[in-house]
Amino acid sequence: MNGDRSQYIKLFKEEAGEYLDRLDEIVVKMEKDPTNDEIITEAFRIFHTLKGMAASLGYKEIESISHDLEERLEEIKKYGKGVDKGIIDRIFGEIDRLEYLVGKIGEEDREGLEERIQEGGPLFIKITLKKDIELPGARAAVIIKRIEEREEIEEIKPSFEEIKAGEMGDTFWVRCANAEGVREMLSTMDGIEEIRIEGEEKEKRVPKGGVGGIRVNVELLDYLQNVVGELVVSSSQLSVLLKDIEEEQNKRVLEAHNSSLKELQNIVTRIRLVPLSLIFNKFPRYVRDLSKELGREVSLDIYGSDIEVDRSLLEGISYPLIHLIRNAVSHGIEPPLVREKAGKVATGRITVSAKRAKGDILIEISDDGKGIDEKEVLLTALEKGWVREGEIDTLTKKEILRLLFLPGFTTLNTVSEVSGRGVGLDIVKDIVRSVGGSVNIKTEKNKGTTVSMKMPLSMSIIRVYLIESKGQIFALPMTFVDETIMIPEVTISQLMGKEIMLLRREILPVYRFSDIMKDYSNDKKSKAILPCVIVEIENERFALIVDNFKGSSDAVVKPLPLPLNTIKEYTGITIIGDGKPCLILDLPSFRYRRRYENKGA
Repeated sequence: MNGDRSQYIKLFKEEAGEYLDRLDEIVVKMEKDPTNDEIITEAFRIFHTLKGMAASLGYKEIESISHDLEERLEEIKKYGKGVDKGIIDRIFGEIDRLEYLVGKIGEEDREGLEERIQEGGPLFIKITLKKDIELPGARAAVIIKRIEEREEIEEIKPSFEEIKAGEMGDTFWVRCANAEGVREMLSTMDGIEEIRIEGEEKEKRVPKGGVGGIRVNVELLDYLQNVVGELVVSSSQLSVLLKDIEEEQNKRVLEAHNSSLKELQNIVTRIRLVPLSLIFNKFPRYVRDLSKELGREVSLDIYGSDIEVDRSLLEGISYPLIHLIRNAVSHGIEPPLVREKAGKVATGRITVSAKRAKGDILIEISDDGKGIDEKEVLLTALEKGWVREGEIDTLTKKEILRLLFLPGFTTLNTVSEVSGRGVGLDIVKDIVRSVGGSVNIKTEKNKGTTVSMKMPLSMSIIRVYLIESKGQIFALPMTFVDETIMIPEVTISQLMGKEIMLLRREILPVYRFSDIMKDYSNDKKSKAILPCVIVEIENERFALIVDNFKGSSDAVVKPLPLPLNTIKEYTGITIIGDGKPCLILDLPSFRYRRRYENKGA
């Protein structure tokens, strides 16, 4: 019914989108197991549901497409023939068409509504009677007669005969030119629960979808998260101000306050969590289409899709994941004949996995393809002037692979719709770093490549470790901090002009934070015991000497204002317990600068 469209359009689009995402997964499985009756039945049921939803709202083309596919699948089930590639391609094509049509629904309705309003055209008035009213059909007939005394009615839904017969429930629709005047008149009548004009931007009542779940505006969740973040900062400041209080009662009140606030923070964080499956479940269809386009045979394995992360993080990492999978298919996996000549199976394998790692999340995209040719990378970097000939023999494998993240890097000589433009890994790196994470690549020629992304589970409130250097406090994201230790100055040695130390049989490079920050003042005091943070960035560990430790803390991340936001070495700013601002460091950016500028590199 048209009167329902304005109320249910958002809900319909959300549910239809979820069904279409699920169909992408199911049809990929169907292609691999074309006679599996359970898979075919599930697809049949979804198309049947879509058909019914679309029919109830008058979306004829969506209804028709869903009905055709429903009948085709029913025929396949009936005769047990299974599905062939032609049917699979047709289903995917129709799913794409349905996604397009669902996406256009809101735009078409808004345009049509605006046209009718601008032209002064008639609108539907939705009239809902009170639940306990006796003889609702008779009452509705009286209301319609009252409207006819004042305005000309163009349409009634259900029909007047159905209403008189009592076949209407407690809601009916009347369309007339002066909708506002009719509403004003009806507002004085008894027995009416609600009067609403089609297209009004008012809070809509959504039908119950089962006990235990409601739909919440994402903007409200963001606002709630920001408010809780400010409370966390205020609580830290309060703890600092009252740390020397003696009264036991005040201490207990402060502890109870901090405990309740921590619980509130955990609840708000959990509300914002969404499973990685919202993105991961789109990959099988994407890999299927891309491998077909490029003439590859690829199987995809997914692990850890049930892990939940903050929805803002999920939105942020969507592009990097898609790009890395595209790289795995187009750059990594070889054509079937090439794989067979190399002694591999014709079908390549890509694995997407996620797991928790010390409060962070680690996502890996692996392939068993040809790997990355380091000589080819070096040759490209040399041609573009990014390295000098004298540096080639001194670069380690890790440093060569980091060249892949330079803007504009590509080893392809031709440009296609899929790759070769030199736009990609640098954007992936920037996006992952913007959420406080890091990217690492491991590769072995003719065996494959693994790209790892390590990130905090949330973007708005993160755990940081506070350090002091020359009287200023800085925050290190805990994503990069492995451990903190105190080391004697005498344990630091020199190797080829670079400082190193031995930690549990592991040789680590040593860097002094004051040198990295280019503090060359002469007031440096020698200490017998040095505070040292053991840092791990992109699979490389090193020791960072600082002046003092200030402990760990929750940090509410705020964006840097102009012009500070142009400095790559800082990812944001936060307020610490004493109320002072504190810069959050992007350690990977310092790491790359250090190689060329600092003596300890």
